[in-house]
Parts: sequence; C-alpha cells; structure tokens
Amino acid sequence: MSRALDKSADRARALARAGAAVGFAMGAALVAYAIDLFASGTAPIVFRVAVAATAVTQLGLAWASLRGRRAGWAFFVSLQGTLAVVTLFGAPKLRDAFDVPLAVALVPAALFGVGCALAALGQAGLSQEE
Repeated sequence: MSRALDKSADRARALARAGAAVGFAMGAALVAYAIDLFASGTAPIVFRVAVAATAVTQLGLAWASLRGRRAGWAFFVSLQGTLAVVTLFGAPKLRDAFDVPLAVALVPAALFGVGCALAALGQAGLSQEE
C-alpha cells in the first residue's frame, strides 16, 4: 500500500515540477516584456512597473513552488489562475494590438491555465510542513 502512495506522491511532485517549469517560462516571458516596455517607453510608468513586479513575483513563486513550499505553492497557483483569466479576457485586445489571429492571442491564457492546473494537481506532492 505504501508503494502506491509513493507512486502517487511521485506523480504529484512531477506535476508540480511541470507547473513550476511553465511558471518559470511565463515569468521569463513577462521579464522580457517588461524590459521591452521600459526600453520603448510607450506604456505608462505604472503599467511598466506592474508588469515588472508581476514578472518578479511569478519567478519567485515558481521557485517557492518548485522547492515544495506550501505557502509559495498556494500563491503561485492563485497568480497563475488570475493571469489565465486576465489574459483570457484580454485576448481580443491583444489580437487588435498585435494584429494576430485570436487563437494566437489566446496562447498566454492557455499557458497560464496549464501552469495553474499542473501546479494544482501537484498539491499532493507538497510537504506538510509550514
């Protein structure tokens, strides 16, 4: 019976790691976007700072989730879910701003959603400490 629990925990840890990997990738994309916003100077300063803060938070929470910290994991899942919803409803605006098909504009929402789902499914692999 304990072997089955070990396998289940291993699967959960693998899912949590995959979710954190998606989080790192999306955090890196947000960092690149923030750098571009600061370099171009076209967006309002408040938006530039908000994107940069979100990027740093995303990377930090992905790291905490990867280390198995329950509090970091919880905030990571909530941030991923929030960004999935925000980019889902913002996809038409992205489509118009970048002149791309709607399917392409929905890619960030899908990636944030996948990262959220993977991290949430990996909850069983977290340590019970904290």
